[in-house]
Amino acid sequence: MVIVGASYGLFFYFQTITEKSIRNNLFEQQQQRQLDSTKALSEHIGSDLDSIMSKLQGLANSLYLQQGDLSSNETKNMLKQVYLSMTTANIVDRLFVLNRSDVAVVSLAAKGEQLFTGVNFSNRDWVERTKAALTPMFSNGFQGMDGKYRIALIQL
Repeated sequence: MVIVGASYGLFFYFQTITEKSIRNNLFEQQQQRQLDSTKALSEHIGSDLDSIMSKLQGLANSLYLQQGDLSSNETKNMLKQVYLSMTTANIVDRLFVLNRSDVAVVSLAAKGEQLFTGVNFSNRDWVERTKAALTPMFSNGFQGMDGKYRIALIQL
């Protein structure tokens, strides 16, 4: 009787240890999968944002914008081309160019979305910070005029 009781006791003891070990291993595997997935997603988003910043830099350095030509057909066509290439990643939903008074002189957005041509953005924190820093930057998150949560990418 003692041997049977000891056998059951040892069986349950080893079963508990084995279950705990399996549970811990499964948790560690799931945690590693989540870390790998998060890292891959982060790298993908970072790559998309780098590409967008590069395209914005190219726009900012374009001859048309450097010469102050903000609204000619050539400038608008160039902006449309860049905008279309940026929207394929589904990260960019609009593109606009501000004049020296911080008024949007060109505004591009998907069909049905609000355009911001003629809107004064001088009171926006991200405009003020970009002008003060004189460097490209990402804004903090903010609620846009259309009520959607956004982050602005700004290039001088």
